[in-house]
Amino acid sequence: MDVIQIKITNFDDEKIKGHRQWFMKYFKKGNFLILGPSQTFKNAGVIIAKTKNDDELHQILKGDPFYPNDAEYQINHFIPKEINSKIVK
Repeated sequence: MDVIQIKITNFDDEKIKGHRQWFMKYFKKGNFLILGPSQTFKNAGVIIAKTKNDDELHQILKGDPFYPNDAEYQINHFIPKEINSKIVK
């Protein structure tokens, strides 16, 4: 699994529409499990993702209209050991 932090560095109203379509596509497909805007940083968000491998993840990220020059992407790979049943929106 991965925690992806995205910070948009060059905000564009047209690109944000495509960005929302992009993340919803992968949310519906089940690659993005949890996502939402950052409450700490402006023009940023967090995604918890599950993909088969790094190549698949990078192919998904390449579909974001802000990729690669208009946003910063930080990826943290992790292996979940405990998942609380109380995960809610």
